[in-house]
Amino acid sequence: MWKRGILVGLGGLIFVLLMAGLTWYLAFFAGPRPPTTLVLPDVQNPLRVTWTENGPVEIDALSEHDALIGLGYGMGRSRTWQLVLWRTAALGNLSSIFGEDAIEVDRLARQLQLGDLAKQEAASLPIETGKQLRLLTTGLNAALLARDTARHSALLLLGVEVEPWETWHSLAIERLFEWISWNPFSADDTSATAKADRTLRELLQIDGFEFNTITSSFPGSSSFIAARYATGRTSVPFYLETEISTPDRRFFGLFVPGTFIAPMGHTSSITTSSAEDNRDLSWAFLLRGNAYLTNERVPPHEITLTHSRIETEDREDLVQISRWRGTMPLIHSVREASSGAISVLHWTGFNNLSDTAVWIGLLQGKMGNLSLIRQDGVYFQNGNHVVMGTPEVAISRANDFTFLASSNHFKTPEDRFLTLKDGINVADLLTDTFNESAAQTIPSYLERLPDSLLTNSTLVRGIPYLTNWNYEYDTSEIGASIFELMMRSAMTADSTLPGKVSDLLGDMQVNYGSDMSAWRWENVQERRLFYPGSSLRAPDAGRPEASFLAKYQPIVMGGAGHPQTFVWGSAYVNKSLTFSSAWEGAVDLNHDELLFRRPYIDYSTFLGAFISSDRPIELNRMSEQLLKFETRIIPLQASVETSQ
Repeated sequence: MWKRGILVGLGGLIFVLLMAGLTWYLAFFAGPRPPTTLVLPDVQNPLRVTWTENGPVEIDALSEHDALIGLGYGMGRSRTWQLVLWRTAALGNLSSIFGEDAIEVDRLARQLQLGDLAKQEAASLPIETGKQLRLLTTGLNAALLARDTARHSALLLLGVEVEPWETWHSLAIERLFEWISWNPFSADDTSATAKADRTLRELLQIDGFEFNTITSSFPGSSSFIAARYATGRTSVPFYLETEISTPDRRFFGLFVPGTFIAPMGHTSSITTSSAEDNRDLSWAFLLRGNAYLTNERVPPHEITLTHSRIETEDREDLVQISRWRGTMPLIHSVREASSGAISVLHWTGFNNLSDTAVWIGLLQGKMGNLSLIRQDGVYFQNGNHVVMGTPEVAISRANDFTFLASSNHFKTPEDRFLTLKDGINVADLLTDTFNESAAQTIPSYLERLPDSLLTNSTLVRGIPYLTNWNYEYDTSEIGASIFELMMRSAMTADSTLPGKVSDLLGDMQVNYGSDMSAWRWENVQERRLFYPGSSLRAPDAGRPEASFLAKYQPIVMGGAGHPQTFVWGSAYVNKSLTFSSAWEGAVDLNHDELLFRRPYIDYSTFLGAFISSDRPIELNRMSEQLLKFETRIIPLQASVETSQ
């Protein structure tokens, strides 16, 4: 009997070890293995696509036709999970992956009609735009439906089967991106719609577009367009750095994967057979959306209602979709409109619109007018430096040195821009950690902290760090840590300041240790990063989210920078940490290449997340990137001829 018990116990142990080994394999070693050669019947000539996981993509093709297929393939390979997640969110189907936690998010997506309106718009696109979108779709499906792609760890852990991409899916993501680009709800809005929107942004881990900036210099010895695009709290890159080369044109810049949205870029003619073909164009947009709320009296009889259904394994939910004169009344029933003013959501995305043709035109050197995203931005063409739209902040100095922002100087390096020297090198700009706002503010605080009022040893030890601070938010700065915590505590330069600073320094000793040399900015600046699709919410019982969350855990990392410097640092809103991630970079026209910097946590290897979180976020040049994978895509006819 006891022998049988031992055998049963050994069998159970072996089973547990096998399952643990399988989980380990799925988590770290079962990734996609892309082919070196791929045959596609829609390709006209051989082309080459190279990329890294979560990294840049390069496409070398002989025509625009093939380049667009290669672009879709590169997007699908380098941003597989992002594409699946965003498409699922846009179509209002996140509950199929994340269960009941996501039903209210799906309800919001259905009420916004992200998918329905995209499907309608796809049917009315210009013929040429529809053709170009189908080429992108061909490339996306070649990547997403490949057998090895199913081994992506996020897909495996969540049990997601990738469905074929349709052209209108790209338009649905375009609408979702435009929605995310501007938050119409205040932080204290407790309505069901506002809560669902916050959960949506939390799952996608993208937000904070109000911190976006553009700095441009043209022409001269230092010609560039630099941008900062806040990317919420994502631990992996969101935007896709891309270079496309054909015999006629070259493009380098950014894309929103799954779409033709190119927030920043440069395109140039290689052959100049005619003036029409010679369109060199550089651009950047602030990416500000058009959603806002009003309180209005709405005649109940003018409200139209339609419905959609959310079906999961355990339940079915009916979604009510309300419309009034191209807006969305935020109501549960029409009767609410009878009792007074109601909240009404205004958004350009409620119209049958798409900017796809405009984004494609940019790649061809043609500037157009955007409809979904505001036109705020800048471009260079034919020797002209043009500021577009009506940004919240637009400052132009001598020699066409320009700064644009979507918010005031409390959220941007506006004050620092005003003190920069003309002709600054773009790499120096992108690594500048000087906070001009702090330099202007701190003298009034130090006046309230004379030596005679430093009545305890904590103040005596701590205040010199402020006095001797150089106003840089570099990793090693202790003065930056003390000053930033003073600002977050809303301290004022008055007679109460010594006591408040003493209390603050005491709290810092508790939180960071009595050794003040450990109060470095890289330790005090809290940057919490999350993998897209993960959150702090407990997974629904019985769902596979637990394994997903165990692999993709939140990461805390240090670093330099601050929202008011040209190096990004964590943003605090209402005394709470909100946005820890940003894409920063530039179109460097003097060296004809893309510079970029963004967080990247490597989840693909054991201890990869730990090692990469301790690595500084460095400025990269696209030309110096070592791309890991390469696929040569050839047409069917070439494959047949080779086999013969």
